[in-house]
Amino acid sequence: MDWMHQQAKSLMSEERKGEFREYGERNMCKYFIHDELTQEGDGYGFFKIEGTLQLEPKDLLACCFDFKEIPEIDATVVMMKVLKTYLGEKKGDPFCAAVYWANAPGFPFYYRDGVDLSGYKKDDDGTVWQLGVSAKGNDFVSIPGGISATDRYWAYKLEPQGNGTTNVTLICQTILNGWIPKFLSNYFVCSVLSDYM
Repeated sequence: MDWMHQQAKSLMSEERKGEFREYGERNMCKYFIHDELTQEGDGYGFFKIEGTLQLEPKDLLACCFDFKEIPEIDATVVMMKVLKTYLGEKKGDPFCAAVYWANAPGFPFYYRDGVDLSGYKKDDDGTVWQLGVSAKGNDFVSIPGGISATDRYWAYKLEPQGNGTTNVTLICQTILNGWIPKFLSNYFVCSVLSDYM
């Protein structure tokens, strides 16, 4: 998680803002694409989405780790299951979990699934991070009829504004694999991410 935390902080820094270009706007969120990292990901979009939510970081974090509730919130999620939890050294320390996930993106996509390490960090200034990266290894086998996907990057940056709102930035690059053309895959992923926000 430390690696993903450092990557996320760097990619969302003011110094690297110019590396992203505007890609669109939806649901009161602006989204951007990083062309170089998209190319490194074999054409799968590396997206950044920015918006303001009417909730506190702790509420969004609680939602992100409520794996029974997420399928109720997101219709594309078939299931999420914690395989192992790694607790911090002291009570109250951040934790991370190995999580199996399966999504049903809808026509024309087959199910996608994978295993991610998912956790959180909190900076001294109050910024909270929810982080994830694939960790399925070489022995991972998808569900029957499914296609293994890879989350190269997943990170929420949650900046509380002190008035019940939170500035939220999400970066994500998911490699969906399969035969779907990348432009269609990127359109779908970007749409789902803005709905997520």
